[in-house]
Amino acid sequence: MSSEEKVRRRVGLVVALTAVVSTVSTGGTILILGDRVTSQAEAIANAQAVTSEPVVVAVEERELNETFSFRANVDDAAQASLRLTPGIEGVITRVRLKAGGTVRAGGVPLEVEGRPVIALPGRFRAYRDIVDGDTGPDVEQLQDALRELGYRVRDADGVYGKGTQTALGKLYRHVGWEPPYQVQEQPAEPEQNPAPLEASATPAASATPKKPSTVRTIAARADELFILASLPRPVDRVDVRIGQTAAGADTVLSRYTAATRLRGTVAANRSEALEEGTRVTVDVDGTEVGGEITTADRAEAGNDGSQSNASGDEVPVAVVLDKRRTLGAGRSYKVTVEGRHTDGEVLVVPVMAVNERVDGTAFVTVRKAGDPATNTDVEVIAGVQSDGWVEVAPDDPAALPAGTPVIVGGETP
Repeated sequence: MSSEEKVRRRVGLVVALTAVVSTVSTGGTILILGDRVTSQAEAIANAQAVTSEPVVVAVEERELNETFSFRANVDDAAQASLRLTPGIEGVITRVRLKAGGTVRAGGVPLEVEGRPVIALPGRFRAYRDIVDGDTGPDVEQLQDALRELGYRVRDADGVYGKGTQTALGKLYRHVGWEPPYQVQEQPAEPEQNPAPLEASATPAASATPKKPSTVRTIAARADELFILASLPRPVDRVDVRIGQTAAGADTVLSRYTAATRLRGTVAANRSEALEEGTRVTVDVDGTEVGGEITTADRAEAGNDGSQSNASGDEVPVAVVLDKRRTLGAGRSYKVTVEGRHTDGEVLVVPVMAVNERVDGTAFVTVRKAGDPATNTDVEVIAGVQSDGWVEVAPDDPAALPAGTPVIVGGETP
């Protein structure tokens, strides 16, 4: 930019703020500045007399950590279906789920033929009806689920006795139903008549038969226990309706998003800091979740590495979380990258102090006392950038020690 162009720019600002511009009959332009009438040529001449000192900052020694953030969305492939487990079959008489709701442990997402289907946490589905006296890993899983919900179980692990039945009965009544009962007959032992006190010639009395008794115990029905590996589960869409016939695993209850993968874009000048395995943190509703960059994905780039996106200034990036998390469909999340960092203290200058020539070489301008013509350019290699500062490595270390004044915002020659 020439000196005259600079002056004209300053004048333009002055005109916008303080002048009323009008055109005389001869086509000349006059400026009314305050109560003085000043010609444009005179204003330019006056502005040329105004000098401005450059901003000067000293080179410092600092340790830099290149941290930055970007937004990422849930990968479309993360959409999943929540299906009923085998054995849950019959006419659906009530649906309690709503879009935007949640399937929670101990909750009843739906009713089948007037009976509840209770969601419980567990590693495998309920594969049989459990009755009094049964033992096995499914009994222990049921006991663990009841304890997780806060119910006390007074049986040995894996034994379905009165203590487990009592806890299960409390769960049923808590959600509004009577538990399912199993009626068992217990054979009665014959009632013996007392033997005579003294030997007698008459024969001893025979035993009197006794009617068998019935015992009612609480059963754990497989078609009323909806065992899920992880709870709670979000509900983005409900896929069942009243009157529909549930057919176990063939019936999709709802759809949700449970993802480990996010996709986003970063500025092209930031992508160099992203390598395979670069650690990141993702803000999931206020909780920091760890993850890593899987690739600075060039799938959308041309064969020559050029970007095919509209702006050309963004690079697609994929993030994988350390653990599977439940994420909201259509939401974006803040991803923070712990990028490159310096090994201890290095020479740093403000980012605006680094200029670039047409040939791509970077330099800073060292401010000399006295005549500005004595200012010198020192070629540097820029490194880690953070908080407005950038690491610089001068070609000649002696030309740029710490404390050297450099000009901020200088022009490229």
